[in-house]
Parts: sequence; C-alpha cells; structure tokens
Amino acid sequence: DDVAIAKLTEALASLESQAQGTNKTQTSQSLKRGMKCPTGIRSMTGIGRISEAFPDAKLIVGVRHPVWFFQSFYNYRVTEMHDRNETNVIVPAAETLVGSTDWRAVSTDFAQFEY
Repeated sequence: DDVAIAKLTEALASLESQAQGTNKTQTSQSLKRGMKCPTGIRSMTGIGRISEAFPDAKLIVGVRHPVWFFQSFYNYRVTEMHDRNETNVIVPAAETLVGSTDWRAVSTDFAQFEY
C-alpha cells in the first residue's frame, strides 16, 4: 500500500544518508546497518525498492506466531495513538478486528503469512 511504500522510501533514504556519512576509518563492510519495516516486504514494489537502493542487501525475516503478532501490532497502534495525543479516536476492541475488518491496518488477516 502507498503508506507502507512511503515509510519504506523514507527509511531507505535515511540509511543511504547514514552510509554517505560513514566515518572514513570504518569500511562499509565492517559497519552494518538495518531497518525494521515489516510492511516493506509485503509487496513486490517494496522489495524492488530495497533491491534498487541496496543491491547487496541481506534480508532477515523473523516470523512470529500470528496471535502474538496481532497482539503486538494492536498494542503498537494504541500506543502510537496515545503518543500522538489523538484523544478523539475510538479504539475498537481487538475482537472486532477479526478477518478483513481493520483499524489502522490491524486485523487478523494481516497476521496471516501464507500466500
């Protein structure tokens, strides 16, 4: 989705600027950088952007139990809302996000990893 691609593009730009500012005493091979952007690899567009920006990139994928993933993502979105002081937003009960019904991209369908 467009929001995920925008976040991925921003993260890639940040990594590129860090790489350009690398201390000259460290080689680029001794200094490792990374990013965590789970939504960035959900589409071929995101994977393509990573590949274009960092052709030698290594991809490490961690897979969580779908229920734990859902719980963590739900809690993250609630915390994010409070951090932004969004007091006018009603947080739906987690039980209402079963299937494709989503709130801020949180749904049980999003926690399914098989394709």
